[in-house]
Amino acid sequence: MPDSAPALLLDGQRIAVTPGHTLLEALESAGLAWPSSCRVGACGTCRCRVRSGPVHERTESAYLLSAEEIAAGTVLACQTEARGVVEIERVDAPGRFDAVVEALNTLAPDVRELVLRPERPFDYQAGQVAVLRWRGDAGGAAVARTYSFATSPTPSGRLHFLIRLHEGGAISQALAQAIRPGDRLE
Repeated sequence: MPDSAPALLLDGQRIAVTPGHTLLEALESAGLAWPSSCRVGACGTCRCRVRSGPVHERTESAYLLSAEEIAAGTVLACQTEARGVVEIERVDAPGRFDAVVEALNTLAPDVRELVLRPERPFDYQAGQVAVLRWRGDAGGAAVARTYSFATSPTPSGRLHFLIRLHEGGAISQALAQAIRPGDRLE
């Protein structure tokens, strides 16, 4: 008899899924840093592609995903439940790109100004946020957090963020202890 307990398959790894939990909750419970922001299906940051297996989408996603994305099996991880063994793959969100840390300035004991030089220009919209993702030293586990831009991009395209350091905060502690100019963020 086939295994019907909910589970995810990602990059050859099997991840247990608690029935009724979303794909995003399962990924996070397994200790995987998966890009996410709103957690209610409004931003599209957590998208992934279902390669095989039964899923249930809690909400309609056509308002956010294109017809082509939906036809290719793209879903919002925060709004989708596994109903059996489901194989997924990562999907880069639109506008995703790498950036180099150009400067990291201490403005106060618990505040850093992070200046990034993106690999390419992008269309900035007032009120927009960025999901910063850092893979850690020596290929460590990736962490991702959402931050507001401190200003619109500079004429040279530099991106500025003001980040308060929080005890136990994955990115903020990396800013305090590990991230240096020249490092790459996504």
